[in-house]
Amino acid sequence: MLRLGLIHRRSDAPLRLLLRALLLNDFRQQQRQRK
Repeated sequence: MLRLGLIHRRSDAPLRLLLRALLLNDFRQQQRQRK
């Protein structure tokens, strides 16, 4: 959550996209573990 706050403060598009990719990766890994 802290990371999201930092990105919102200094809205850097590249960092935002990178964070989104990382979050999506974590989400997919969690889904895999459930199955």
